[in-house]
Amino acid sequence: MNNIYNVRQAKKSVIFFLVSAFLLTGFLPTSSSAENRKNLILLTASAQDDTVTLIFRNTAINNIDYNIFTLDGPSRLVIDFPGAFFEKTDIDQIIRKSGYSQFRSLNHDDKSRVVIDSDYITLPPFTQQASDHELIINLKKAAPGSAKNNRQKQKKIAQENKKNRPFKQQNKPITVDFKGTDIQNVFRFLAEINHLNVVMGDDVSGTVTLRLKDVPWKQVLSIVLKTHQLGMEREGNVVRIAPIEVFTSEQLAREEKKRALAESKKVEEDIQDTVLKILKVNFADIDDVASKIENTIISDRGSVETDPRTNSLIISDIPDRIVRAETLLRELDEPVRQVMIEAKIVKIERNSAQEFGVQWGGTWGKSSNDRYYGINGNNSLGSTGLPPISDGGAIPDIASSYAVNLPATGMTSGLGLIFGKIDQYNLNVKLSAMQGQGNAHILSSPKVLALNQHSARIGQGQEIPYQTTSQEGTTTEFKKAELSLEVTPTITNNAMVSMEVIVSKDSKGENTADGPAINTQTITTSLLLKDGETAVVGGIIESNRSNSNEGVPVVSKIPLLGWLFKHDYKDSDQTELMIFITPTIIK
Repeated sequence: MNNIYNVRQAKKSVIFFLVSAFLLTGFLPTSSSAENRKNLILLTASAQDDTVTLIFRNTAINNIDYNIFTLDGPSRLVIDFPGAFFEKTDIDQIIRKSGYSQFRSLNHDDKSRVVIDSDYITLPPFTQQASDHELIINLKKAAPGSAKNNRQKQKKIAQENKKNRPFKQQNKPITVDFKGTDIQNVFRFLAEINHLNVVMGDDVSGTVTLRLKDVPWKQVLSIVLKTHQLGMEREGNVVRIAPIEVFTSEQLAREEKKRALAESKKVEEDIQDTVLKILKVNFADIDDVASKIENTIISDRGSVETDPRTNSLIISDIPDRIVRAETLLRELDEPVRQVMIEAKIVKIERNSAQEFGVQWGGTWGKSSNDRYYGINGNNSLGSTGLPPISDGGAIPDIASSYAVNLPATGMTSGLGLIFGKIDQYNLNVKLSAMQGQGNAHILSSPKVLALNQHSARIGQGQEIPYQTTSQEGTTTEFKKAELSLEVTPTITNNAMVSMEVIVSKDSKGENTADGPAINTQTITTSLLLKDGETAVVGGIIESNRSNSNEGVPVVSKIPLLGWLFKHDYKDSDQTELMIFITPTIIK
C-alpha cells in the first residue's frame, strides 16, 4: 500500500513540475489581456491657462498606435489604443479646467478605450500631435456662449436611438485618424459607430492610413472601400465586405441561375397540354380585362377571346397560366365605387332704397261781395292755377294746393304739418320718407350619384324660346336657363375624393330686340376633399347702385333751405352666389 501511495505522489510531483515548466517557458497560451499588459499606456495631465494637455506614452518597442474620433449625443472624444492596456487614473479635476467634464477608460481584450465627455452640445476644440511613443492631446475651452446639453435628456435620446439603430443607419460627421491600421480593424471600428455587425473574409486585407475631420460616416466608409477596391452589401444590421470581383462573380452566377431556371420552366411549359377555361366578368370592362391578361400572363401557346353576350372570357393556356389569370381577374373585377356629390347653392340678394321727398303749399284768399280773391299752389300741371270757387267764397282744399309737389313715391311714413291761419295765410308742409330693405335667400341643393372616374350631370330649369332669321326664314330656337351640377369624381387609395366640378346657375334676364337674355353664373374648379368634408368652392358678388335727384331749379341748391324744393332717391342692390360641395363615398 505504501508503494502504491508513493507511486501516486511521484506522478503528482511530475505533473506539477511539467506544468510549472510550461508556464515558465511560455509554452502554454496566455490571455490577450496579459499580452496587452506588455504595452502599457501611461498618462500625464497638466493645465495651463485655458488648455489641458494630455500626454499618452506607450511602453512597447513599436511606436504608439491609436485611433481617434468624436461622437454625438452626448458629445465626446474617443481614443482607441489597439493591443494596449491603459493604467486607470483620475484626472477629472484637471479635465474640468477645459471645455470637458469627465475622463473614462475601459480595457478590452483587443484594445484600450479612453472617453473624454463634454457638457456642451458642440464638442469643444482640441488638437492632437503624435511622435514615436507619445500622443499629445490639447483640450481647449468651449467658445463663449456655447450651449450646454441636458445630460439626462441626451441619455434618454441615446437609449431610444439605440433601440432603433439596427434598422436606422446614422450618417453623422465623424473625425478619424488612422496610421498603418489593419483594414479589418478599421471596418470593425466604423461598424461599431453605427452598431452594425460586420463580416469579412481573408481576402479583405491591407493597412489604412488616413486623417479625416468632420466627414459623414457613409463617405468615410466609401473612401476606404474605393481605396482598396472593395464592395459592400447589407442585410438588416449585418454588413458583408469583400472584393468587388467577388460581388461581380456572385451577381453573374445569380443571373445565370435565373436564366437556367427560366429556360427550364419554358421547356416544362412547352411539354404541358393546354386547357380551356371560361371566366365570368361581373363589373370590369371585359375588353380591358382581356387586354391586361393577354399582355401580362398568357404564354406564347395561349389565347384570350371575349364573349360580349355573356360577358365572359374564354382562355386557352396551360393550367398554371390559367390559375394566374383567375387570380388577376379576382383583383380587377371589383364593383366600381360610387360617390354622392351634394352641392348647396346659396344666392343672397340684398337691396336697400332710401327716398326723401317734400310736398308743401299754401293759400291766400279774401272774399268780398260774393267774390273770392286768392293765391294757392297747384299739384296738377296744365290747370289755371286757380282753386275751385265754392258758393259763399269758401277756402279751397289745402291738400290740393301744393306749390312744391316732390313726394316719396313709395311712402311708408310721413309727417304732415299745418300751420294755422295767420292774417289769412295758410301754409301746408308735408314731409315724406321711405326706407326699405329686402333680403332674398334662394337655396338650391342638387345631388348626383356618380361612379368612380365617371362623369355625371344633373340640371333643372327651363328652355326659353327665341326667334332667329336666316335665308331659310324665321325659326324658333331655345336656350337653356337652368341650375346644373356636373362632376367627375376619383376616389384615392387613402379614402379621399378628387373632383372636377362645374356648377352653373342660369336664369332669364331682360328682354331684348333679339330675344330674352340669359344671366349666367358658373364655377369650374378641381377639389381634393376627405369623405364627407365640405368646401366652399367660390363666391360671386354683384353690386348695383343708383342715385337720382329732382328739384326746383336754383332754390333746390340753397343749403338747408334747398331740402324744401327737391326729391332724393338712392337704391342699392347686391347679389352674392356661394357654392358648397360635399362628397360622400357610398360604402
